[in-house]
Amino acid sequence: MTPTTIGVREFQRDFASVTAAVERGQSFIVVRHAKPIARFVPVEDEKKRKYTLKDLETLRFSGGKNLSKEIDKIVYGV
Repeated sequence: MTPTTIGVREFQRDFASVTAAVERGQSFIVVRHAKPIARFVPVEDEKKRKYTLKDLETLRFSGGKNLSKEIDKIVYGV
């Protein structure tokens, strides 16, 4: 979903409705004098986070017989 651009005053005035929209998944970019100053986005649910191969490349494993369990814990949170 493309972020909606709103001004600082509109953000302050309509904070409750903007917050409700963010809870539904919408994102906002707050601007002052046509310059972006903040991004208001939903918090990512860690359980739903999708990992990429690039993410896995940065991980370092201690190895051993629990390597599979360690990977499952990192990727799936189990």
